[in-house]
Amino acid sequence: MSTTFDEIRSATAVAPDALEQADHGERSDIPITILVAPHAGRLRILPPERFWAGHEVVEVGQAIAVVEVADDGYDLVRSPVRGRLGAVLGRDGELVTRGRAIAWVERE
Repeated sequence: MSTTFDEIRSATAVAPDALEQADHGERSDIPITILVAPHAGRLRILPPERFWAGHEVVEVGQAIAVVEVADDGYDLVRSPVRGRLGAVLGRDGELVTRGRAIAWVERE
């Protein structure tokens, strides 16, 4: 059974305050947040949802990528902050290890 990215997003909606307890990235004094793979698996990059001034803008809780962990399993990589998506640090379909940097977001 094939699942579309829109189905994944709608089926896994998370309230922004619930993300405060989730560990989806590293924080530092630098105004960027690094998003890391929660598990080893195959990286699937989600299409952009919104642009502003030529940059992709992400909201708190927005899914940036999916890490497929088994035939029917997956984990969403969500942005814990609002800001500009700086880069995705991998290719669609690439195998990733747990804790590997997947993307970075420049916080607002």
